[in-house]
Amino acid sequence: MTGNLASIKTGTDKNKVFYIIREDEKRVYLADGRKYTLSAPAGKNKKHVQIIRSVCKEMQSDEEIAQTVTSYLQGRNTNPYATIISGGMNVKS
Repeated sequence: MTGNLASIKTGTDKNKVFYIIREDEKRVYLADGRKYTLSAPAGKNKKHVQIIRSVCKEMQSDEEIAQTVTSYLQGRNTNPYATIISGGMNVKS
């Protein structure tokens, strides 16, 4: 799951888009490059996350993450490293 864009299905961040920076058994850690950064990610239960896009390049900075998330939200595929996953994919816990 690491390296994908994901949407949150429940809670205060519902329908927001994030980049998955790491994961453990039950949780994923997400960044949007603004509120949640590489150094202070949001931790979310895997059950509440839906993968929406695969990003082939590992993001190295908050600026790269913010640009990728913004590009996705604007409906433009300006990131040459990103590919759309048709219809999204539910994540199993």
